[in-house]
Amino acid sequence: VVTRRERLAEVIAARRPSLVFADLGPSPQALLDLLAGIESLPPLLVSGPSDDAALILRPLELGAKHFFPAQPETEDLHRTLDRIAGEQLVEGSEQRIAPIVAVMGAKGGVGTSFVACQLAVSLQSHGARTVVVDLNLPLGDVALYLDLQPKHTLAHVAKEADHLDAAYLRNVLARHPSGVHVLASPTRLDEAMMIKADHVDRVLHLLREEFDWVVVDVSREWKETSIRALDLASQVLLVTLPDVATLSQARKHLDLLRRLGRPEEALHLVTNRNAASGQLGDQDYLTFLGRAPEVRIPNDFATTLLSVNEGRTIGEVAPRGPLQTAYDGLARQLTTWCGREAEPDPEPAPSPPPGTRPPLRVVRSTSASARPATAAPVAWNQGPRPFQVLTVAANKGGVGKTTIATNLAVFLRALREDLPILVLEFDDQTMPDRMFSIDRGAPGLDIAAALRSGSFAEAARLGQYGVHYVPSSARISDLKREIEDPAYLQSVLLRTGWEGLVIIDTKSDLEILTQNAIAASDLSIVVVHDFASLQQAQKVFQLLDDWKLPRESARVLLSLVDRRIKFGQGEDVLGFLISQIREKGYPLFETFLSRSHSIEALYTNPEGRAHSILHGAKNSLVHRQMRHLAQDVLESLDALRERPQLRAQSAPAAADARDATPRRWREYAAGARTWARSRIVGDS
Repeated sequence: VVTRRERLAEVIAARRPSLVFADLGPSPQALLDLLAGIESLPPLLVSGPSDDAALILRPLELGAKHFFPAQPETEDLHRTLDRIAGEQLVEGSEQRIAPIVAVMGAKGGVGTSFVACQLAVSLQSHGARTVVVDLNLPLGDVALYLDLQPKHTLAHVAKEADHLDAAYLRNVLARHPSGVHVLASPTRLDEAMMIKADHVDRVLHLLREEFDWVVVDVSREWKETSIRALDLASQVLLVTLPDVATLSQARKHLDLLRRLGRPEEALHLVTNRNAASGQLGDQDYLTFLGRAPEVRIPNDFATTLLSVNEGRTIGEVAPRGPLQTAYDGLARQLTTWCGREAEPDPEPAPSPPPGTRPPLRVVRSTSASARPATAAPVAWNQGPRPFQVLTVAANKGGVGKTTIATNLAVFLRALREDLPILVLEFDDQTMPDRMFSIDRGAPGLDIAAALRSGSFAEAARLGQYGVHYVPSSARISDLKREIEDPAYLQSVLLRTGWEGLVIIDTKSDLEILTQNAIAASDLSIVVVHDFASLQQAQKVFQLLDDWKLPRESARVLLSLVDRRIKFGQGEDVLGFLISQIREKGYPLFETFLSRSHSIEALYTNPEGRAHSILHGAKNSLVHRQMRHLAQDVLESLDALRERPQLRAQSAPAAADARDATPRRWREYAAGARTWARSRIVGDS
């Protein structure tokens, strides 16, 4: 025991202890500075305040084997000492227990969890019993990528920590059809916070005695659970992308891993989404990181998205493709790095016959039982959501639907500048791109690819007028053959994490993409232009009836109304449509949109840019009508936000919409008379 800090280096040099236990006491930084200056510091254990992440990280950077709270439990001390002694005993006999392979991402979005899953499947296919531990806390995706719905997670392990043994652990593992076992991440944040380093320690020691390989999907955040897994790992795979931003983060991780005591031969770079051209080469890696990647996984984005969305492994989707070849190669290299004999490659599974591809699946927590595609979508209205959805629909073309959707986004953004707005184009129109894009040539996901990926987060772009949008796709209709569930879009929106308003412009049909949009909506605008489009609108309300949703969740908006058109008794088209809508009992907006050739000219110009009504037609009647429509929409959405239960009933229709002339229309008529009188006076 050394009580005087100035004598610490002298005592260590003289006695050469096999272990040093440092109590940081009231001046932790001073003692850590002293320890940092000691050459050939023996294995180190540290205790101190456990509520300071930076303080915990620093002794670990010095090579500390464990960080205890200020008053450690005796059992915890004994367990750690036993572990350190056991590590020394098995140094020469490492092959008797399973290697632990930590897969860590240099930054978010590099595909770490996907790499961990596919690597585990490749190892298992070579005949080695493999388990994946999802330590990507708080909310990991291993179970999602392998299409598993585990009954137990790491949270159950933490709750039963005092009784944890191999038999209990076998019962909480989920088994994938490939043979890979999974210990899943908790599904709730509060459960994830229960997981401590000691739980990780105990779990990994038990698993490496039961399996041939233990693959750990490690969070890129340097917290106690990640550090413990990295400390125990035989090999660390650092997943990067071939870009400078990712390599900058990789350099920091490599430095921390070295400070943690990981030897160079246990650290390996894996470059994901590697392309043949336009990417960083080995020399760039050597210049930036001092080492080249040992493995490059090709950028086969279509196959990857198919695997994720359908919950199938790469070996099932494309058994002879370049991705499967790369993962099998990684498995062989890993076997070599660990000093094990490689098994022969398995025979690839036969590809499924054409036309049998499974539908895109819903990636949210619902019952596992399948529902037919014609069934009503699962209600998702319980509880608050950080976003609302507005759909613009019409089962007939030529009614101005896309013009309404895009311009409504601009007006809503102007009326409420703090409201984030995301525009989605489910038609093969390019209007959102022409109106909102700043750099139309910028690479990225389009709407079809984003839907397949299960999230709009990476595809959304900030555009003109402060409106976000996802680029349109000429192949959006292909998804009609891939999506069967009318609730699929709901799961994608939940996974995207958008906070604000989502506006969806649909195709002029009632097929599966339009059904998804209507099912996800808080409010649907059904655009009607003439009697034929009104007849088609009836199908939208029939769909709501079939789903047992209130008709008030959709409202008719009259558009491109030309009041010069008269019928037999002198009634204009507006009056005729009003009477028909009242007869059918459809909710109706107080405003309508007039036909205007000057508005149409905003979208036909040499530069190909679509200009907004807000900025390009400031003194027009349609400008005022669009502003009124935006105000009515905001009032309706606000009512739904304040009273979420109204989603099941929807907001009430506009006052007197069915049995009196709407107030807005009287205002337009009065305004038109005033304008006419001013012209007469001016001409006289």
